[in-house]
Amino acid sequence: MLVALATFSAPLRTLSVVGELWPPLVLDERASNPGADMEVCQRVLSRLGYTVKFQVVPWQRALLMAKSGDVDAVIGIGRGLLNDRESYLAYPPEPLSASRLVLFYRKEDGFRYQGLPSLVGKTIGTTAGYSYPPDFSHAPYLTLEPAPTVSINLNKLKARRVDLIVADMAMGTHLAESMSLGNQLAFDPTPIARTKLYLAFSRSRGLDTLAEAFGVELRRFKQSPAYLEILRKYQLSATMIQPEH
Repeated sequence: MLVALATFSAPLRTLSVVGELWPPLVLDERASNPGADMEVCQRVLSRLGYTVKFQVVPWQRALLMAKSGDVDAVIGIGRGLLNDRESYLAYPPEPLSASRLVLFYRKEDGFRYQGLPSLVGKTIGTTAGYSYPPDFSHAPYLTLEPAPTVSINLNKLKARRVDLIVADMAMGTHLAESMSLGNQLAFDPTPIARTKLYLAFSRSRGLDTLAEAFGVELRRFKQSPAYLEILRKYQLSATMIQPEH
């Protein structure tokens, strides 16, 4: 009984979580609407006895913080090429959401994606630190030009410094609208890749067990009315962000 009381009265542990701005899944950590994935993480981790301190940082910095063990977890991260990130991150058995990578173009130019050969002769903006399909990222006949952020890529596309950019469909659309570029840019709906996104936990901090527990609880939470309420709040549907298994 004394053990039970001590456990009940113990303060919740705070987890440090970083991630890149990824609207509408990861928004301003200080706002009342921090993003769909952020809210899901808060709800699930609270069930496991944790509170969360989020910090939105550039993606390259988030990866460095994860590799060095400076944070407990990274939100909105894929497994990387050949699952190389698993050497320093523990991935839950259930993903938070999914990304659909598409090609954005200038409306006045028009574009239709018809496989990788349709990209030959074009300069394509990518984002540093992101993982892309090997047949895309390693194709010797494609010209890829990395930039620090998707926002920078959108401006480069507008300024004709690149011909196309690769970005998540929901994120690219949201950022283009917020940058008043929605009437100038469009995307081809055919994805070049679909990527599962996770809340991945630091191995150097010994959080492998928590990663497993989080995945189990997340799968349970996705069946609840509370999860559907979060999706409606951000005008999302389960088919838009749930990965194909």
